[in-house]
Amino acid sequence: LIFKEIFPFNCHDIKLINGDTFGYINGSKEINTEKYLLGGLTLWNVATNEKDFLPSNRYGFSKFTANHKYNIFACAEYGLDPQINVYSYPDKEIIYTFESISSQMYSHFVDPGQLDVIDLFISRNGKRLLAVFGCPKYEIKVWDLESGEE
Repeated sequence: LIFKEIFPFNCHDIKLINGDTFGYINGSKEINTEKYLLGGLTLWNVATNEKDFLPSNRYGFSKFTANHKYNIFACAEYGLDPQINVYSYPDKEIIYTFESISSQMYSHFVDPGQLDVIDLFISRNGKRLLAVFGCPKYEIKVWDLESGEE
């Protein structure tokens, strides 16, 4: 299977989650109304051409990363004080949730919620999650995905 060019509607990257499945931030599907909402994650199995949708728990996903060798992926939520969830694949179970990140990092600011996730990466060995944060103070955080510790 060869892809020459593919762009989801929001121009986010398409990442390989496992041998046959790609993921990208796109619309999440409301089952009852068949309505598409912004900010979910599309999981596309190219072998069967089936698509599955992982809806956001809050305001949509701003960033997404995956490690196809270890069948894990992570999504960062939009909004103030974003949370980051790390999922296993194919069951889509949450392995870790990192929340209140900006409150922990910036409790001395008047409005600690003005922190956004600029990018996410999972290490090649699948043991670390790196998050790059934006305003009010640009920082990088790294978590151990075996212990959940920073």
